[in-house]
Amino acid sequence: MNLELLSATPGHFEIAVGLMREFYAHFEDLHFDEERSTAALHALIENSALGMVLLLRVDNVFVGYAALAYGFNLELFGRTAWIDEFYIRESYRGQGLGSSILDQIYADCQKEGFKALMLELDKANLDGLRLYTRKRFKPRSIYEVYVRPLED
Repeated sequence: MNLELLSATPGHFEIAVGLMREFYAHFEDLHFDEERSTAALHALIENSALGMVLLLRVDNVFVGYAALAYGFNLELFGRTAWIDEFYIRESYRGQGLGSSILDQIYADCQKEGFKALMLELDKANLDGLRLYTRKRFKPRSIYEVYVRPLED
């Protein structure tokens, strides 16, 4: 199996949007808003200061993606990367791809001087929980994340 992790460029936009649609279709709580979702994806692909979209290609077939957003956290002493979305097509799961991708993202973030790699997890995603635990991600259980969109 030939595994590649590619940084998405504007030329990959349609591939990334298709994978994003698939990801959102797996969750009842996520709604793929065509206009807003694609605009946000476009902004992330085109502005490297915000983060990046990584595309997973196996044997020349795109089978998943990870969206990383960059931030800064005083408690963690500097720049952070947040895995905002992480998706691998079901037929490719269980083959070590998620583990390989996380290892690569972690190594790249370390090399770039980031202080932490963070992610969020649906509490019902037991496979994800096992993977992230194996990769030494730890919950920050003293915190709850609250969100208020600025479009109110």
